Amino acid sequence: MFKRPPGEFADPAVAAALAVIAEGVEALRATGLSPADCRDASRMFDEVETLGRRLGACQVDVLADVDARSLFTQDLAGSAKVLMRHRAKLSAPEASARNNVMRCLRDLPAIQEAYRQGLIAEPNIRRLSSTWGNERVRAKLIEDEFEMLRKAAKMVHPQFCKYLAGWERLADEDGARNDDQTTHEKRKANMVQNFDKGFSIEGQCGQLQGVMMREIWEMFTQAEFKLDWAKAVEKYGEGNVTVGQLERTDTQRRMDALAAIFDKAASTPPSGSGPKFVLNIVMDWATYQRELARLAGIDVASDDPNRPDFQCRTLDGTPLNPTEVTAASLLGHVRRIVFNSSNVAIDMGRESRLFTGPAAIAAKIGTDQCYWPTCWVQASNCQGDHLDPYNGTNQGRTDQANSGPLCAKHNRLKQTAGFTAYRDDDGRWHVLRPDGTEVEP
Repeated sequence: MFKRPPGEFADPAVAAALAVIAEGVEALRATGLSPADCRDASRMFDEVETLGRRLGACQVDVLADVDARSLFTQDLAGSAKVLMRHRAKLSAPEASARNNVMRCLRDLPAIQEAYRQGLIAEPNIRRLSSTWGNERVRAKLIEDEFEMLRKAAKMVHPQFCKYLAGWERLADEDGARNDDQTTHEKRKANMVQNFDKGFSIEGQCGQLQGVMMREIWEMFTQAEFKLDWAKAVEKYGEGNVTVGQLERTDTQRRMDALAAIFDKAASTPPSGSGPKFVLNIVMDWATYQRELARLAGIDVASDDPNRPDFQCRTLDGTPLNPTEVTAASLLGHVRRIVFNSSNVAIDMGRESRLFTGPAAIAAKIGTDQCYWPTCWVQASNCQGDHLDPYNGTNQGRTDQANSGPLCAKHNRLKQTAGFTAYRDDDGRWHVLRPDGTEVEP
């Protein structure tokens, strides 16, 4: 095993403490670090991560002391950051990030102590130091330290980033508006041909324009993902597909989605007055109910291929996949048409039970991502989940109180695996295992 070159510390207590930590790490590794089950794995992740954070705080503490006492000048290093970068063999960005954390924590003693205790994740402390770097909001950040501490310790990184972005905008409204205006004025886009005859696309834009474009791009990218997934299911079978088996990578799908956006734009009259595309699909009620149950994760028996009333087709008779049609209907509009025994339409109306239109949006407003604890799928890419499943009775009502955003995977698996979920009076989500214990948030 690789051994550190021998050395001596001026303070024997430092050497002794480091030796104890090194022995403890070896003893921990000697256990095999093999969790017994998912709950044990969660606990192990928590404890090992906390140890790592506490050691990370020690790294920052050493840097802070070297900086405060200017010890780096003894070897003619340019700064404590430069000395640390050299001795720890860090990249320049990594050294700068750690140095920024050190400077930030000098102004935030309560957060510094929580960081030393391992209560704040490294990405969150670095994002906080980035906000501290904005001198226009620094005083307000120091004033709001305890609220920041509560958020940084509680939130997962994407949520904390969104919170800080909103907080910073409100704390520096004039500056934020000026930044937005400057960015918008510098908007640009270009497509250049490379030496290999391929093309590169580059550009930048303001926040509002960027958000709108990104939403459209994500919608088209999701459509490309569904195409890949459907092909993989056809090849490997339902329940056996992983992302690694998909035909294209995520970056390839994004490029193809961008091309699809251009293609869609080219097929639409510039005036925007072109006809609205509508695809009418005919499906019998029994098949629709069955496919809804499947999408909800309910185990259903195979359908009778010779059932005489089966229908899933376009108006001109082209056969379609019932599962794909039902999934698509959850995001679109469904029209109910009743036929008599002679196959003549005798009644037409609208079915409002599905999460469509305003109901679909309302189901997602409560949170910005899938409510499953380990999932970060954005709410815009989730389905509306019935917390109390729809079963044809008075239960399973379709309203915001009985709904929440759940990604397709977890929506499909939740009931099959026996999990349940609810939202408490404070708006927090709780997911329960089949034995009634809670999946740690």
